[in-house]
Amino acid sequence: MKISVLSIIIFNMHSFVSADPISSLESFVDLNQSASVRFIQTVYDSKGDQIETTNGVLYFKKPGKFKWHYQEPFEQLIICNGRTLWVYDRDLEQVIIRSAKDLFESSPAALLAGSDQIDSYYLMNSLNSTDDGVEWLILTPLEDDGMFESIKIGFSDGEMLEMELIDYLQQKTVIGFSKFNNRIIFESSAFEFSIPKNAEVLAE
Repeated sequence: MKISVLSIIIFNMHSFVSADPISSLESFVDLNQSASVRFIQTVYDSKGDQIETTNGVLYFKKPGKFKWHYQEPFEQLIICNGRTLWVYDRDLEQVIIRSAKDLFESSPAALLAGSDQIDSYYLMNSLNSTDDGVEWLILTPLEDDGMFESIKIGFSDGEMLEMELIDYLQQKTVIGFSKFNNRIIFESSAFEFSIPKNAEVLAE
């Protein structure tokens, strides 16, 4: 199974939702400097048929450090130390290495890496609350050369519950979050990656 680039995206899960979407995102950045959270990620094709479901744990530390650990159905890792990004597929024994620079300049990852120029990349609007009390924020890229056509973020009682991403092929990815812990303390090496001895290395 190939890891979707969207998994590089990291969102702060707890904040206060205000009428101003930009203020809401700024609150995410300010409130949580490090955390762990469980996730379930489901991908649907343009017809709405389910393609795959994965789950695991996300760890992050601002600015720009994160680890997506896919645990089921296959173990995979996406790790970033703020400068370098590693994508490791254990079954394939393959590591992809790329610079994190472009990732944070023009991708949704910039939202959670402490960027103060969110409005330079996205048009942000709040949507009406749903019957279950979830409040939604929608982000639309100002440029059409990114990965996604739109990003929706759902909140309830100050907690981020879900993220929905639509790409330009109308494929939808839904990520649900639970068991948020923002009291975790990481070692300095937590977001570094040692390449396994027998792994194939691909540099981008």
